[in-house]
Amino acid sequence: MADGIVGATLRRPEGGFGAAMLLLAAALALAAPLLAPGDPLAMVGRPLLAPLVDPALPLGTDRLGRSIAAGLVHGAQASLVTGLAVAVTALCVGAACGAVAGYLGGIVDEMLMRVADAAQTVPSFLLALALVSVIGPSPAGVVVALSAGSWTATARMVRAEVMSLRGRAFVEASRLVGRPPLAIAFRVVLPNALAPAIALAAVIVAGAILSESALAFLGLSDPNRASWGAMIAEGRSVLRTAPHVVVAPGVALFVTVLGVSRLGEGLRKALAGRAT
Repeated sequence: MADGIVGATLRRPEGGFGAAMLLLAAALALAAPLLAPGDPLAMVGRPLLAPLVDPALPLGTDRLGRSIAAGLVHGAQASLVTGLAVAVTALCVGAACGAVAGYLGGIVDEMLMRVADAAQTVPSFLLALALVSVIGPSPAGVVVALSAGSWTATARMVRAEVMSLRGRAFVEASRLVGRPPLAIAFRVVLPNALAPAIALAAVIVAGAILSESALAFLGLSDPNRASWGAMIAEGRSVLRTAPHVVVAPGVALFVTVLGVSRLGEGLRKALAGRAT
């Protein structure tokens, strides 16, 4: 089944394009220690060196003399790891809450959905700003802060799917053999309700990459780790005289988010095609 969904996704133009862009970003991130060994934040050349002037610094340097190419490849690690970690955390928390709420119903459903309502009353980025300010700008703190505003959509989607499935014959059969309610919810119903949530994962990854870059732009990320958002923030003061400092990480961010969103669109259409 998984192989069929992957194949159907990649055969669609948007899915193939998104997968290619995402694989490129992942390859750069994995090859960062080989492509740019050493500290990407080290000063290695003359400040604001233009691209293609020095073969060792193909994309030039920023105003502190740091290699932009090294920042790009190491920044890909920060963006992709953060995006994937937020998506996994949000999917696990949201799926668990949605499965429990949808299967048990009653007061449990009411309580969990009110918690989701409370989380949705605050814009997710403002919530992340507040949490990072309290937790601290560590990588783990950024993941927790971004996940806090990302799990609610998954919870509601899984809850709706579980509520539509809990009256099916295979669920009734599990009840008749005496399986505990939570075992039925997580082992029988939830695996059949995850498909829409998996398609939502691409949206969460894209949003997390953008939010992580925005936090870095505002100085609310680990200062000892290369980040595309931090590179853009660093170059805004020299945008007119050295636009390459901002353009390079900006293009990398745009292409990566576009690739993730296109892959998610292809996956959504593939899942919809299997359902019809």
